[in-house]
Order: sequence, then C-alpha cells, then structure tokens
Amino acid sequence: MNPNDAGQTRQWHLERSFSLTHLIAMLSIAISAFVFFSGIDTRITILETESAYSKREDARLEQRYRDAIAEIKASLNRIEQKLDTKADKR
Repeated sequence: MNPNDAGQTRQWHLERSFSLTHLIAMLSIAISAFVFFSGIDTRITILETESAYSKREDARLEQRYRDAIAEIKASLNRIEQKLDTKADKR
C-alpha cells in the first residue's frame, strides 16, 4: 500500500444526512438547556427576595440587641447608684 497511489489516498468524508436518533438527541438537549436556563431566572429572583428579607431581619435583630444592651447598661447604672447611696449612708 503506497500512500502516493491515486486510488489509495485517504480523504475525509462527510456524510450530509441526519439520522432520526441524532435529531431526537439534539432536540432533547436543546429543550433541556432551554428549561434549565429559563429556571435560573426564577431561582435568582427567589434568592434576591430571600436576601432582602435576611437583610431586613438582620437589621431588626441588630436594633433589638442594641436596645437590650442599652437597657442592661441603664439597669447597671441604677444598681451602681443604689450601691453608692447605701455606701454613703454608712
């Protein structure tokens, strides 16, 4: 087998026909990709909504903790004043 022979040369050959299974496979891939990517928008919207809710909840809890700390400090100041007045009476 001499590669220089005109009848023996190897060339690429492309077939221009589609089989039914190939067409079905390509359609199923395209439909799956469309469904997947259209669902991403919905998931992103849900995550944005949850993120906004979490931020509001975090701000509310932070304010609640600040108020509780302020109340504890006020209580400690009252206790300290009472102790000072009792110590001064002695």
